[in-house]
Amino acid sequence: MAVAQTRPRILAIDAGGTMTDTILVNEKGEFVVGKAQSTPEDESVGFVNSLRDALHYWNVPLEEGVPHLVSGIYSGTAMLNRLLERKGLKLGLLVTAGFEDYLRIERGIQTYLGYSYSDRLHLVTHVHNTPWSLGIGFMAFVVGSTSLVRSRFPCTRTKFNKPSGNFYKRMWPEYASLFCTLM
Repeated sequence: MAVAQTRPRILAIDAGGTMTDTILVNEKGEFVVGKAQSTPEDESVGFVNSLRDALHYWNVPLEEGVPHLVSGIYSGTAMLNRLLERKGLKLGLLVTAGFEDYLRIERGIQTYLGYSYSDRLHLVTHVHNTPWSLGIGFMAFVVGSTSLVRSRFPCTRTKFNKPSGNFYKRMWPEYASLFCTLM
């Protein structure tokens, strides 16, 4: 196909742990698939390489194909893989007040398979977090070791949630000095 005949309209990218896949669909509904090695250190490199590979099948240069896109879809497992493998940079997750249990319930139905209705209620109604109340409106969960948290903020107390154990520590790094004075 010539460049003038093919204008990609829809882009879908899946950044997996090993390969990054791209699907491009043009205005006629025709599609091509591109693949490239995933680059966890900078996902954009894998995205561009995979997109170039897909555009190559239509002989469309990257600079001419991208401006015609009207919709993009992204799906990725790289973040999930890093979280499960506990590799990568230390990170924090800001959670709006009232949503402290989000990480515990995010999997929806899979979390409760095998539990009766009363057991599900018991799990939710009898586990209470004690969020720090500083009027900020949200909390931070720091993923990392207790020793790392205590070495950086020695006066900060870390609270542990059962069943997650050492995995999530509650903390607000920017207000560590305020915590030191409050505790």
